[in-house]
Amino acid sequence: MAHRFRPRTDADLVAAELRTVAPWATDGGMARPDLEGALIRPIVALSGWRSISADPPPAEFWYGAMAVQLAHEASLLHDDVIDESARRRGVPTVAALRGIAAALVQGDHVLTTAYRYAARTRSLAFIELFAESVERTVAGEVAQARATGRVLDFDEYSSIVKGKSGALLGCALALAPSIARPDRSGAFYRIGCSVGLVYQMLDDLLDLCPHAVTGKPALADYNQRHWTWPLQQLGIDNFALDAPTLVFALHDDSRFGTSPGQRCLVRYGEEIEAVACEIRLEIGEEPALESLLSEWRHRARFAVALEEKSVRGEGVGV
Repeated sequence: MAHRFRPRTDADLVAAELRTVAPWATDGGMARPDLEGALIRPIVALSGWRSISADPPPAEFWYGAMAVQLAHEASLLHDDVIDESARRRGVPTVAALRGIAAALVQGDHVLTTAYRYAARTRSLAFIELFAESVERTVAGEVAQARATGRVLDFDEYSSIVKGKSGALLGCALALAPSIARPDRSGAFYRIGCSVGLVYQMLDDLLDLCPHAVTGKPALADYNQRHWTWPLQQLGIDNFALDAPTLVFALHDDSRFGTSPGQRCLVRYGEEIEAVACEIRLEIGEEPALESLLSEWRHRARFAVALEEKSVRGEGVGV
């Protein structure tokens, strides 16, 4: 008897299962799911399912996971227009290749397809949460745009981020309880938003590490006058520094023995630990989420170490 191939990792499993529900969109004339990137949101969704059930997720779960992934993809298409980004994931953006109009229309098409996938879950609780999460994502983008050029304290920064980047991760983690245990979806959503915060904190730190491999131009947020949390460690109150000076100041440890970048790692570690504690208290031990948090902390340390070597004039080959 033939044996079904068993994916070796959660990423393999998620990609395989999403491919099984992808034809529903293309057969119906909807936007074709590309399933690019790390698929972090569906992986987080799977962690949520495993925390409440030992059974394999049903098809409705995978439709919901696809909805969240597509909403994320739509947000990236729109972000690339707003940010005038030329590259994403190491390749030219749709806006750069085909123009702004094409990128906006494609983003809208992907988002409407996401709503149709959400409806396939047949869970009113999830559909409502999904719609609210998309709205919060857009509201976070609006709040970030309104804050352009201003210095933010961490509370305002985290409030913006938990909408802009956290809402869809909150929705992903709450997918499983929305389908099977609606009474727990609120707690799962809040934790997912916290996971989104530390994910964005990593992205913002890597943005100030030009040698980090992110697939997009470095210092994009700073050049657009978006205040991010690592800038607090420099004690600056404006955007007057040019990019090379900013990077040097953030990663130079020659004056005090500890660079502002190293202080960022301490702060980031504290935020990671707080989220890990929240997960253990509300959800219990969840290896996939713990692995993600550990990977993000490692990436932060590695990126800062590379920049410090560069500032000291040492080689940074990897």
